[in-house]
Amino acid sequence: MQAEADAGRLLAEQSPYTPPPETSPRGREAVSVSFRLDPPAEIVPTRPLVPPGPSVVAGLARAVGVGDPRLAAVASLGALAAVLAAGLHGRRRRAALALALLLAPLAVGTVAGSPFALPLAALVGAWFARRVGADLVAGLLAGAAVALAHEMLLVAPFLLLGVQGTRARTRVVLAAAAAYLFVVAPVAVLDPAAFAARLGARTAPGAGLGFFNLLAYRGAEATAGALALAALAPLLLAILVVWLLRRPWPAVARGGIASLGGIVLAPAVSADAIAVPIVLLGIAALETGTETETRTETRTETDRRTTGLS
Repeated sequence: MQAEADAGRLLAEQSPYTPPPETSPRGREAVSVSFRLDPPAEIVPTRPLVPPGPSVVAGLARAVGVGDPRLAAVASLGALAAVLAAGLHGRRRRAALALALLLAPLAVGTVAGSPFALPLAALVGAWFARRVGADLVAGLLAGAAVALAHEMLLVAPFLLLGVQGTRARTRVVLAAAAAYLFVVAPVAVLDPAAFAARLGARTAPGAGLGFFNLLAYRGAEATAGALALAALAPLLLAILVVWLLRRPWPAVARGGIASLGGIVLAPAVSADAIAVPIVLLGIAALETGTETETRTETRTETDRRTTGLS
């Protein structure tokens, strides 16, 4: 819903981040929705999406006559399935397709309007591009994924920094930055100050899947300790990413672990975000199994030839 509202303002050449005038009328909820029996809250202006990638996609879809932005997410699911079908074979292909298309956070979330299929499809596309040697395409897709959801910034380094060669790695990182700016910059220039303010605004602890959700059960999500942890979460995640970059594990596995860490430490996050680490870790398991089977088959064939010669 928020992406569609932001898209309407973008099509009118207005920044979705520009706050309403102070003279705008204010209202309160007719009935309190708080389970703590708080009084009806004031209706505050909605928070535009950051980054604006989903809003841009919704605006482009509306411009070509597609009124429901969920169709773009459904198309992304189709692209995700096509990439997995091309990157894996046999039983592992079927398992990957079942994982991507039947996973509840993706299937149900997409129907409910969740945009996480968009960045996830871009990430998996970057993974496949790296496998076939198209590093520049991988950089562009990784940058597009971050422009669609900043949470993907925890995964992108593992797909970009594994490129061999300093010059090649620099080109891939620059391609990712260019793709990100291509999506974000046209929206940011409509009101740079408002965009910067929204980008720097802290996320208040709320509904999620991680540690802050446990604090909410105790009514402690707004305590000084919880707010301090929320402020330190980016630093803790940066340390986690640096540590994972030194591990010899598959890139998508490390990206999945980093994404899961982001969910655990996020002050507030959609439940559909759990689809990202599930899919990435599933791909890592299937990819590793494929490589193991290939080595086993090669060793078996070599043993057969050796036996035949003897």
